[in-house]
Amino acid sequence: MNTKICIIEFSERWYTAYELEVELSAQFKQRRHLKFMFLPKTRLRIDAVCRLLSIVNQFASRNFIIMIDFSHNSSQLLAYLISINFFRFLPSSVEITPESITEIRTNLLQYRKHYSVIEEITCGKELTEDLNGLTSPIEQQLSIVNKENYRSKVYDLKTIISELIGNIHEHSNSKLSGYAATQLYQEKIAIVTICDSGEGLLKTIKQTIQKSYSKLSSFSDNELLTYMFKYGITRHTDQERGQGLVVSAQKAMRLGANIDIRLKSAHIHIGLTEKIVQTENRWSYNEPDSLPLIPLNGTHFTLEFEILSL
Repeated sequence: MNTKICIIEFSERWYTAYELEVELSAQFKQRRHLKFMFLPKTRLRIDAVCRLLSIVNQFASRNFIIMIDFSHNSSQLLAYLISINFFRFLPSSVEITPESITEIRTNLLQYRKHYSVIEEITCGKELTEDLNGLTSPIEQQLSIVNKENYRSKVYDLKTIISELIGNIHEHSNSKLSGYAATQLYQEKIAIVTICDSGEGLLKTIKQTIQKSYSKLSSFSDNELLTYMFKYGITRHTDQERGQGLVVSAQKAMRLGANIDIRLKSAHIHIGLTEKIVQTENRWSYNEPDSLPLIPLNGTHFTLEFEILSL
């Protein structure tokens, strides 16, 4: 075995973004050459796909040599990644094995494409994202299971996505792309993920805290994130402005969503203690227990909710 290569092997199981990071962090060693290996039955949820893109792009931007090895994997994961244009978003310096990967075609491609959407976010180029395209897989199913109220639910979802993408444009300050993606699983579980590789939401917020929120100066990063979602922190003299995260949280409550937020030095999970939520007091905040995660730039949001419960 080449000791100069750090090999990260992903097991034959499903991975969420958080679980993918835990696996990576447990096996990570400081090497300039990183190899990601996927076994035959490895499966990645859409948030894990976007997290992998962010991790690979960030390491590649620091001149790491990156290899992604699918040689031991079945065509199912490969077909899925091809269908959402995963390989188009990778840096050209990343080595892919096998080289014939782009020739892989299965009947799964068309099936998956209907339920999955991933969109690149170019920081600084606002209003270029296709909100209708991002919400279409979820909207179609909502219109079937909730004909009377689905439009208001879709409006809430678009508002959340728009606000989170807007935060990337406002706070990221990065040349690396961000990503917004949605996927519907088994026609009932909706996953929405928005991420970037920039400075992170808290950097600009901490500047505001020093000037206008001195009572929060002793808060940990996780406590600040929690406060932002519950009460809001604004840089503007008009207190009605800068409350987008609070509004997004309220709309996420109406969708019955769980929210996972990952920053460079913070990670919280916001869940609901009851299926139907009317007040913020029913939010449940916790810090996931895990090994220390590798440093990761940017702000990474994942929402998960059940279509059938709406």
